[in-house]
Amino acid sequence: MYRILTEDINRTTVTTILDKYLDGYTLVKARGVWKGKAEDSL
Repeated sequence: MYRILTEDINRTTVTTILDKYLDGYTLVKARGVWKGKAEDSL
């Protein structure tokens, strides 16, 4: 199992790449904070 943690931008590009190379995957929407700045994560 692999985990890829990334900011939630370019979701369409990310899912296109995952569809091309993986048989299955799960996207989990999250919210992260770094040095007081919040951002959506994927």
